[in-house]
Amino acid sequence: RCSYVGGSQRTKDGTGTVVSGAESVVHAVNPWDALGFQAVDDFMALFDQGAYAPAATRMDHTLRMVDDKTRKRELASLKKLAELYDAWDRFDHRAALNKLRDTLQSANDLRAALRDVVLFDRVFGMLKNHEEVLGPLADSRGGGLVRDLLSNARRRDNESRWDDGTARLYRAIEAMAQDKLREQHGIDNTKKIPLERVPSPLREEWQSRARDNAVMVGLQDAYLLLKQLGDPLGEQFFASGLADREGSPLTSRNDSILAHGFTPISAKSFEALWRHALQLAGCTEHDLCQFPKLTTQ
Repeated sequence: RCSYVGGSQRTKDGTGTVVSGAESVVHAVNPWDALGFQAVDDFMALFDQGAYAPAATRMDHTLRMVDDKTRKRELASLKKLAELYDAWDRFDHRAALNKLRDTLQSANDLRAALRDVVLFDRVFGMLKNHEEVLGPLADSRGGGLVRDLLSNARRRDNESRWDDGTARLYRAIEAMAQDKLREQHGIDNTKKIPLERVPSPLREEWQSRARDNAVMVGLQDAYLLLKQLGDPLGEQFFASGLADREGSPLTSRNDSILAHGFTPISAKSFEALWRHALQLAGCTEHDLCQFPKLTTQ
């Protein structure tokens, strides 16, 4: 808000300063705030930092200050955009998909809010592509989770949150084995694998830990089972050295604070596991889904 000190009496025949005791304060809304322009700049900066929830909150606060209905719709489209990527970043794929479709329906408002046709075209194109990505993700068994985990891990790396990023890499590597067992070998649940599906001599080795003639396996054993089944992914896992007790990036994860130890993950350890995860997934970073940027190309 802007404040102006005036008065009913002035010196110099009405052209000078306000006479003491005759002051009055006039308040007016700052036009820059009334239209939310500064808020949009703040929003874009937060959005590009990956601070999607704070960006949405910033816009929500601004919406309460803006009276113009058209401008409200434009700013609301930005709020939807931030809420979409906030939900996606938290793996709430169904909510993200719903927000994405709402945002697409507000395309004209989003174009006006961004104030840049080239930027809008780029963001809108990404939204259309992301609708295709989120569709399968919104179905819990629809596919795409591994690459989504990898993308999320890289975003955590960009924030220097390597423990969080490594936890996502670990889950991605585990999910690759689970997907392969389900899709290629008909083993739907690694928490309850019938012993009859386990080849010898691994079956005899796991017999002692079986319950109801079924066994639960973790990441390492899932890949061991794949190897025993003659699956190339299992062979690749063991050839990579990830199964080694010494020197494997998985060891750093197991010793980390978010797993079983007391040592924070370093950037170097994250990058080592990142490279292995990409190789197992058979993709490059360029293949992964990128979230839009609003202030840089």
